[in-house]
Amino acid sequence: LVGKYSDRKDKKIFLNIGAVLLIGIWLRRYYASEQISFYLLAILAGFVGTLIFIPFNAFAYNLAKKNNIAEFIIFREIIVMLGRIIVYSLALILVDNLRYSFIIAAFVNLLFLSF
Repeated sequence: LVGKYSDRKDKKIFLNIGAVLLIGIWLRRYYASEQISFYLLAILAGFVGTLIFIPFNAFAYNLAKKNNIAEFIIFREIIVMLGRIIVYSLALILVDNLRYSFIIAAFVNLLFLSF
């Protein structure tokens, strides 16, 4: 459904809406204290994540069509793996104060607004 609408309209609109909603979800996770709220926020983040990841992947694959597809995908996966290493390293550093990782995630989602 998101893919169909993002093909018809500007993909940046979906990215911006999704990024703002995810920032709000991450900030709400910082203040959440009950287990049920974490579950509800995780479900909501899953739905809102499609507003970001479908148009973002469409951007990436359209860019890959213009260049060498295999080279682009390999480069993209290297960047994704480096990002995961950084995130897991931050999680290990912040293991005693894991709540601060929610604020960091909210600020990282600001990067989606730059597309």
